[in-house]
Amino acid sequence: IDDTHEAVKNRITSPAQNTLRTLGICLEREGRLGFNQSATEIAWFCQDNSIEVLGRKLSGEDKDARVIGSMFKSEFNDKHEISVEQFTITKHEEEFKDEESRVRIKKSYTFKKREEQECENHPEPKPWKLELDEFDNPY
Repeated sequence: IDDTHEAVKNRITSPAQNTLRTLGICLEREGRLGFNQSATEIAWFCQDNSIEVLGRKLSGEDKDARVIGSMFKSEFNDKHEISVEQFTITKHEEEFKDEESRVRIKKSYTFKKREEQECENHPEPKPWKLELDEFDNPY
């Protein structure tokens, strides 16, 4: 079984993989690939675009961001980058201090389409260009 078939099999059997692929497709359609987005921003995007998360619609409540964050945590584990079919998702972590001067970590996620990254290294061949010779002109 090749890698593509294996990726499709994983997505079909994993609600999180299916959600991330759908999210990537919708982000691409909306021109939002390549932007860092927090779990809250992703939850709003899912709600605005009727994207089911783990097989269910989001409720529009504060817990939606926790559902998204939990999904990312389980998919990323200790990694900072994962691939879901044609998309690469990168996790960014930034330390900040909250109102009580406690150090917190803000996480954000960036979706990119893998073909864009691969095409930089392997440009597509140029299409054939057929030209008529003066002898091929029937007139």
